[in-house]
Amino acid sequence: MPWAGGLCAGLLLACTTAQERDSPSDLLSGLRFRDPQTAALFLNTHRAGNLYEDFRPVMAVDAVPMDLKYRRQFVAMVGQRYLLPEGELRRMTAEQEGEFDNRMEMIVLIYGGSNVPVPLENPKSVWRILLLDDDGQVLAPARVEKIRLDSVTFQFLNTYFYGLDRWSQVFKVGFPKLEKSALGKRPGGKPIQLIITGIAGTVTLSWSDPSLFYRGEAPSAPRQ
Repeated sequence: MPWAGGLCAGLLLACTTAQERDSPSDLLSGLRFRDPQTAALFLNTHRAGNLYEDFRPVMAVDAVPMDLKYRRQFVAMVGQRYLLPEGELRRMTAEQEGEFDNRMEMIVLIYGGSNVPVPLENPKSVWRILLLDDDGQVLAPARVEKIRLDSVTFQFLNTYFYGLDRWSQVFKVGFPKLEKSALGKRPGGKPIQLIITGIAGTVTLSWSDPSLFYRGEAPSAPRQ
């Protein structure tokens, strides 16, 4: 979409502050890992940032890529909890891996300042969510789905994170993707960046190793 690049470039110049959730000057509550095992599971994938305007909290954002490890963990837990037969597990696994091959998908969790909703699923929202991919292309989402609090996905996340409550807005966001490994190509050399932007400012979350989003081994480097 031609307008996406111009919109992104213009709004990134807004006079606001975006920072990591664990900043000492953090004004917003956020997600916390429930235990060391969870911290190890999401150490290299979970990202968080805050947006302030004149020191007023505007939003807090957490994002978890739906990489192959996440998807296999999800299928395993659902299968265990609901005693699913082997055939159903194979179907779920094929469905999850098919989604991985066709879209860059993330779980995005947002807390608006003073509990103000951030309706990313609404095309008329003042907020836009974009992805800067590993080739440096700005992508608009192919799909933004709001996750209900009583859904299996929400309950799955709730087993790993403290901080999910009725004020949480959880979205499954998917961006167009070319599965490069199927074509014998390697991921591009640029970091993957998730951008949530509006007139009030911009939050950018970054994954320095794009191989997380493609077939192959997930990155083991520390978070950046």
